[in-house]
Amino acid sequence: MKKLLGIVVLGLLWGNTSFAGYGAGELTMSEGAVLAFQKYLKGKKGKPMRFLISEDGLRTYWWYCPYSRCAPGGDIQEAKICSRKAKTPCHTFAVRRSVKWKNEINRGGKAASFSGKYTNKHDLEEIKKRLTELGFYGGSVTQIKKKEIKKKEIKKKEIKTSDKNLTQKLKELNELYKSGALTKEEFEKAKEKLLN
Repeated sequence: MKKLLGIVVLGLLWGNTSFAGYGAGELTMSEGAVLAFQKYLKGKKGKPMRFLISEDGLRTYWWYCPYSRCAPGGDIQEAKICSRKAKTPCHTFAVRRSVKWKNEINRGGKAASFSGKYTNKHDLEEIKKRLTELGFYGGSVTQIKKKEIKKKEIKKKEIKTSDKNLTQKLKELNELYKSGALTKEEFEKAKEKLLN
């Protein structure tokens, strides 16, 4: 019994777990991958169960359930099949109609769900729009958000710098007024000019 338990534990430790779980991190889907995702969502051959994608966003693999009851081999087994076909590591992107891949924007939940069947060109544009919003297509949303954050940081630095400069100038003006170098009118005009 101990030997059997030891063999099972060693097998689990030595087993390849690089394929395990849902995908995470930055992913930009290719046009072909988006078209494949649309076909997956159509569900023509059965109920969509798993959609997997390679880390480079180019290769896809999906699994349908043509029967009333069925279960996929699990994320690890499906990822191994996808990785073997794609010749690069694959991870689960979606389970049924819900995107499970986590990135800076997508944190899951209802916002990451695709309901209904997407069959025509209009629906493809809707899929592209949703994937862009989730940060998986075109990369534009993620890049825009990063640029916005950088702009906000730069503005904060500028405000801090300008506040320090303004404070310093007001102190200097006040010292000039106290020393008698400026009249009260000159001081008020100069102060108003600085503040505006």
